[in-house]
Amino acid sequence: MTENRTSPPYFPHVIQINAQHWRTLDLGALSRQISERSIPDIIFYRQLALRMNRRRTAGSPAVHAGQLNMYATLLKVYHHLIDDVAEGQTPDVLADALRRGGHDPLGSTAVGTAATFARLFPPGDRDPGDQSALLKTPG
Repeated sequence: MTENRTSPPYFPHVIQINAQHWRTLDLGALSRQISERSIPDIIFYRQLALRMNRRRTAGSPAVHAGQLNMYATLLKVYHHLIDDVAEGQTPDVLADALRRGGHDPLGSTAVGTAATFARLFPPGDRDPGDQSALLKTPG
């Protein structure tokens, strides 16, 4: 799958990692180094698995880089299906899905959900510790 994008991806290594774990696993410097040097994402997944396994509790299963890589590949497939296939056949497919579910895509509930998501999962080009640049929850 070829990616034709002009803006940085929301999640720089495809996998969603919340701000708290991004900070506690100290992934910022690692992510920047991998991106700046054009190192394959599997190296990020290996380091992520290593850091997660160091913190796992006794008896919990180990995380494997290959599993993280497979998960990222699955997410890429889903993104392709939604962004290219579904959106190409039905413009605004996600907004339409919200409407069919009885939600206003521009309503306060949807906007609040998006703001909360952005706070918990800040975009990849932002420091997860910097909450000032993120959307504020409507109040």
